[in-house]
Amino acid sequence: MLNPYVTGGVALLIMALVAGLLYERGNAIEAIAAQTHLQGELNTALDVNRHNEETIGRLRATDAIADKTTAENSAALAKILQAVIDTNTDVSELAAKNEDVRKYLDGLVPGGLLRVLNRPRRRRPARVRSRNHPGSAAGSHSAGLQARHHYRRHRRPADGYARLQGRVRGPAGRHSKVSG
Repeated sequence: MLNPYVTGGVALLIMALVAGLLYERGNAIEAIAAQTHLQGELNTALDVNRHNEETIGRLRATDAIADKTTAENSAALAKILQAVIDTNTDVSELAAKNEDVRKYLDGLVPGGLLRVLNRPRRRRPARVRSRNHPGSAAGSHSAGLQARHHYRRHRRPADGYARLQGRVRGPAGRHSKVSG
């Protein structure tokens, strides 16, 4: 007969081996699941990378077309500007040499229009912004000035004509005669 301690020790040893094998089997299953998950993420990243490379290729092709178009437009603009410069130079030289040409060019444009065409360009006034609201002029004194300026510039001619006749705008938008 076998000693019960030896039998218990052998049973305990077998149970420890089975527990160790089950633990390692669980780790192996977990590792396979993690590998499958990581492989899926890798495939997704590779698909995204391939799509991004295709997009970069399309953008480079578009950029090349834009560069080519810009170069063509610049060359055409340079030709046009050179033609304008040559024409202006020829006209100036001809006007300096020939009195009839000078008289024709001086009389071609009426004086009033010539003053308008030859005056220097005015700069647009800078937009005034409020301290409280950096994106707008609302709530500041300058907003009222801008509103009055806008009204003066964009009022209808009929308003000025009504004022000349002594009529003003009533509250309902109708004209009424000023008494007095």
